[in-house]
Amino acid sequence: MCIMHIYRKTQRGLVKLGGKSKGEKRESVREGGKRRSEQRKGRGATARDLAQLRDALLDLTGVLNRPQPDRALIARAGIDLDRALFPLLSRVEGRGPLRIGELAELCGRNYTTVSRQVAALEARGLVVRRTNVNDARITEAEITAKGRAMTRALGGARQQILTEMFARWEGDEVADLARLLRKLADDALEFVRAEKAGTAGGR
Repeated sequence: MCIMHIYRKTQRGLVKLGGKSKGEKRESVREGGKRRSEQRKGRGATARDLAQLRDALLDLTGVLNRPQPDRALIARAGIDLDRALFPLLSRVEGRGPLRIGELAELCGRNYTTVSRQVAALEARGLVVRRTNVNDARITEAEITAKGRAMTRALGGARQQILTEMFARWEGDEVADLARLLRKLADDALEFVRAEKAGTAGGR
Protein backbone atom coordinates (compact mmCIF):
# COMPACT_ATOMS: atom_id res chain seq x y z
CA MET A 1 0.00 0.00 0.00
CA CYS A 2 1.31 3.48 -0.92
CA ILE A 3 2.55 5.32 2.16
CA MET A 4 0.85 8.53 0.93
CA HIS A 5 -2.50 6.87 1.72
CA ILE A 6 -1.73 5.36 5.14
CA TYR A 7 -4.05 6.66 7.86
CA ARG A 8 -4.03 6.25 11.61
CA LYS A 9 -7.20 6.31 13.70
CA THR A 10 -7.07 8.53 16.77
CA GLN A 11 -9.59 9.86 19.27
CA ARG A 12 -10.06 12.92 17.09
CA GLY A 13 -10.71 10.99 13.91
CA LEU A 14 -8.51 10.09 11.00
CA VAL A 15 -5.14 11.80 10.68
CA LYS A 16 -3.38 11.51 7.36
CA LEU A 17 0.27 10.57 7.76
CA GLY A 18 1.48 10.98 4.19
CA GLY A 19 1.77 14.35 2.43
CA LYS A 20 1.60 17.86 3.90
CA SER A 21 -1.06 20.49 4.09
CA LYS A 22 -0.45 23.92 2.55
CA GLY A 23 0.15 25.30 6.03
CA GLU A 24 2.66 22.57 6.77
CA LYS A 25 4.45 23.22 3.47
CA ARG A 26 4.73 26.94 4.24
CA GLU A 27 6.05 26.13 7.71
CA SER A 28 8.58 23.73 6.18
CA VAL A 29 9.75 26.44 3.75
CA ARG A 30 10.11 28.93 6.61
CA GLU A 31 12.05 26.46 8.72
CA GLY A 32 14.33 25.72 5.78
CA GLY A 33 14.89 29.44 5.32
CA LYS A 34 15.70 29.85 9.01
CA ARG A 35 18.21 27.00 8.87
CA ARG A 36 19.91 28.53 5.83
CA SER A 37 19.93 31.90 7.57
CA GLU A 38 21.59 30.37 10.64
CA GLN A 39 24.19 28.67 8.46
CA ARG A 40 25.01 31.97 6.74
CA LYS A 41 25.43 34.02 9.90
CA GLY A 42 28.86 35.56 10.05
CA ARG A 43 29.35 35.14 6.31
CA GLY A 44 29.17 37.93 3.76
CA ALA A 45 26.73 38.05 0.89
CA THR A 46 27.58 35.78 -2.02
CA ALA A 47 27.77 36.90 -5.64
CA ARG A 48 24.63 34.90 -6.33
CA ASP A 49 22.77 36.62 -3.46
CA LEU A 50 23.75 40.05 -4.76
CA ALA A 51 22.79 39.16 -8.34
CA GLN A 52 19.34 37.99 -7.19
CA LEU A 53 18.92 41.13 -5.11
CA ARG A 54 19.91 43.31 -8.07
CA ASP A 55 17.39 41.59 -10.34
CA ALA A 56 14.63 41.96 -7.76
CA LEU A 57 15.40 45.66 -7.24
CA LEU A 58 15.43 46.28 -11.00
CA ASP A 59 12.03 44.59 -11.31
CA LEU A 60 10.63 46.62 -8.40
CA THR A 61 12.03 49.84 -9.82
CA GLY A 62 10.40 49.06 -13.14
CA VAL A 63 7.04 48.51 -11.45
CA LEU A 64 7.28 51.64 -9.31
CA ASN A 65 8.23 53.79 -12.30
CA ARG A 66 5.17 52.73 -14.26
CA PRO A 67 2.09 54.98 -14.11
CA GLN A 68 -0.37 52.18 -13.28
CA PRO A 69 0.41 51.79 -9.54
CA ASP A 70 0.11 55.54 -8.95
CA ARG A 71 -3.08 55.76 -10.98
CA ALA A 72 -4.58 52.88 -9.01
CA LEU A 73 -3.63 54.54 -5.72
CA ILE A 74 -5.06 57.92 -6.73
CA ALA A 75 -8.27 56.32 -8.02
CA ARG A 76 -8.82 54.32 -4.83
CA ALA A 77 -8.13 57.35 -2.68
CA GLY A 78 -10.70 59.31 -4.68
CA ILE A 79 -8.46 62.35 -5.03
CA ASP A 80 -7.32 64.61 -7.84
CA LEU A 81 -3.57 65.07 -7.71
CA ASP A 82 -0.69 64.89 -10.17
CA ARG A 83 1.15 61.61 -9.58
CA ALA A 84 4.46 63.48 -9.45
CA LEU A 85 3.29 65.47 -6.43
CA PHE A 86 1.98 62.98 -3.92
CA PRO A 87 5.38 61.45 -2.99
CA LEU A 88 6.40 64.96 -1.92
CA LEU A 89 3.17 65.47 -0.03
CA SER A 90 3.57 62.15 1.79
CA ARG A 91 7.12 62.96 2.86
CA VAL A 92 6.20 66.44 4.08
CA GLU A 93 3.34 64.92 6.07
CA GLY A 94 5.50 62.17 7.56
CA ARG A 95 8.72 64.09 8.24
CA GLY A 96 7.87 67.77 7.95
CA PRO A 97 8.47 70.56 8.22
CA LEU A 98 11.15 69.80 5.63
CA ARG A 99 13.68 72.05 3.95
CA ILE A 100 13.26 72.12 0.18
CA GLY A 101 16.79 70.77 -0.27
CA GLU A 102 16.14 67.94 2.18
CA LEU A 103 12.88 67.08 0.44
CA ALA A 104 14.68 67.03 -2.91
CA GLU A 105 17.26 64.60 -1.52
CA LEU A 106 14.61 62.29 -0.09
CA CYS A 107 12.75 62.21 -3.40
CA GLY A 108 15.86 61.87 -5.55
CA ARG A 109 15.00 65.01 -7.52
CA ASN A 110 16.86 68.25 -8.09
CA TYR A 111 16.23 71.36 -6.02
CA THR A 112 14.70 73.42 -8.82
CA THR A 113 12.17 70.71 -9.73
CA VAL A 114 11.11 70.16 -6.12
CA SER A 115 10.85 73.89 -5.44
CA ARG A 116 8.48 74.21 -8.40
CA GLN A 117 6.44 71.18 -7.28
CA VAL A 118 6.16 72.48 -3.71
CA ALA A 119 4.85 75.74 -5.18
CA ALA A 120 2.19 73.69 -7.00
CA LEU A 121 1.22 71.96 -3.75
CA GLU A 122 1.04 75.31 -1.99
CA ALA A 123 -1.18 76.73 -4.75
CA ARG A 124 -3.65 73.93 -4.00
CA GLY A 125 -3.56 74.64 -0.28
CA LEU A 126 -1.89 71.31 0.56
CA VAL A 127 1.34 72.71 2.01
CA VAL A 128 2.67 76.09 3.10
CA ARG A 129 6.18 77.39 2.69
CA ARG A 130 7.73 79.22 5.59
CA THR A 131 11.07 80.56 6.71
CA ASN A 132 13.06 78.49 9.18
CA VAL A 133 12.87 80.06 12.63
CA ASN A 134 16.61 79.63 13.17
CA ASP A 135 17.89 80.55 9.70
CA ALA A 136 16.02 83.01 7.47
CA ARG A 137 17.92 81.71 4.44
CA ILE A 138 16.18 78.31 4.69
CA THR A 139 12.69 77.70 3.28
CA GLU A 140 10.64 74.80 4.68
CA ALA A 141 7.48 73.04 3.53
CA GLU A 142 4.80 72.18 6.07
CA ILE A 143 1.59 70.23 5.56
CA THR A 144 -1.81 71.90 5.94
CA ALA A 145 -5.04 70.41 7.28
CA LYS A 146 -6.24 69.96 3.68
CA GLY A 147 -2.99 68.24 2.78
CA ARG A 148 -3.22 65.97 5.81
CA ALA A 149 -6.74 64.90 4.82
CA MET A 150 -5.41 63.98 1.36
CA THR A 151 -2.52 61.93 2.78
CA ARG A 152 -4.99 60.07 5.02
CA ALA A 153 -6.99 59.13 1.93
CA LEU A 154 -3.82 58.03 0.16
CA GLY A 155 -2.71 56.05 3.21
CA GLY A 156 -6.01 54.18 3.39
CA ALA A 157 -5.87 53.33 -0.32
CA ARG A 158 -2.23 52.24 -0.03
CA GLN A 159 -3.07 49.92 2.86
CA GLN A 160 -5.88 48.32 0.84
CA ILE A 161 -3.57 47.65 -2.10
CA LEU A 162 -0.76 46.27 0.05
CA THR A 163 -3.17 44.09 2.03
CA GLU A 164 -4.34 42.53 -1.23
CA MET A 165 -0.76 42.16 -2.48
CA PHE A 166 0.37 40.38 0.69
CA ALA A 167 -2.77 38.26 1.10
CA ARG A 168 -0.82 35.02 0.56
CA TRP A 169 2.07 36.02 2.83
CA GLU A 170 2.45 35.05 6.46
CA GLY A 171 2.49 37.88 8.99
CA ASP A 172 6.08 37.22 10.03
CA GLU A 173 7.19 37.30 6.39
CA VAL A 174 5.73 40.78 5.95
CA ALA A 175 7.34 41.90 9.23
CA ASP A 176 10.73 40.54 8.13
CA LEU A 177 10.41 42.23 4.75
CA ALA A 178 9.53 45.59 6.35
CA ARG A 179 12.49 45.35 8.73
CA LEU A 180 14.99 44.38 6.03
CA LEU A 181 13.73 46.95 3.52
CA ARG A 182 14.06 49.66 6.16
CA LYS A 183 17.62 48.52 6.81
CA LEU A 184 18.38 48.53 3.08
CA ALA A 185 16.83 51.99 2.61
CA ASP A 186 18.81 53.43 5.53
CA ASP A 187 22.09 52.00 4.24
CA ALA A 188 21.33 53.21 0.71
CA LEU A 189 20.60 56.73 1.95
CA GLU A 190 23.80 56.71 3.99
CA PHE A 191 25.76 55.58 0.92
CA VAL A 192 24.29 58.35 -1.26
CA ARG A 193 24.99 61.01 1.37
CA ALA A 194 28.57 59.81 1.81
CA GLU A 195 29.11 59.85 -1.96
CA LYS A 196 27.66 63.34 -2.19
CA ALA A 197 29.89 64.57 0.64
CA GLY A 198 32.93 62.94 -0.96
CA THR A 199 32.19 64.52 -4.32
CA ALA A 200 31.73 67.94 -2.75
CA GLY A 201 34.93 67.54 -0.72
CA GLY A 202 36.93 66.56 -3.79
CA ARG A 203 36.17 69.75 -5.68
